[in-house]
Amino acid sequence: VEARPGGWLAEPPDRCGRSALRFYIDFPDGAQRNGAALPPGRAFFRAACWDGAQLRQFEAEASAVRAELDALGAAAEASASLGQSAERAEAAVPSERRQLLEYQLEIIERSMPDERGVLPGPGDLQMAAGGELSIKTDGVANMWGLISSNFDTIGGFAFAPIRPAGAEVS
Repeated sequence: VEARPGGWLAEPPDRCGRSALRFYIDFPDGAQRNGAALPPGRAFFRAACWDGAQLRQFEAEASAVRAELDALGAAAEASASLGQSAERAEAAVPSERRQLLEYQLEIIERSMPDERGVLPGPGDLQMAAGGELSIKTDGVANMWGLISSNFDTIGGFAFAPIRPAGAEVS
């Protein structure tokens, strides 16, 4: 498959240390493999990456928030088991605090690696093991990209560790 060099961009990190790595590769004749096909043109890729130290910090923060939520849940259960009504058990565990912790955990987890995990990069960089693949689908509705560009996510991709030179392929 002929592929021409593209370009890349690393976005600044979000509030939980997640950055987006965006890059594109041009396939002048398209590409086809295992029954999947890319049309001729540019393919856009997006994956997440983290500074390892920041990732570990936010993983520890998420664990601490989960532990506090578990403790609040245990306190509510203990109150209920002592014969208090459900309303009084809820009042024993401040609802606002629980909601704040749930919101905080949701924000952190959105910025964490997905189930595919991470691959180590240079330095302490941690790369998501995969990401999304998109193509540009401009047409008459957006005046072929004159008004704005339309991108359709058509699938995903996976990174693989680089094999050292001379390593056997299994």
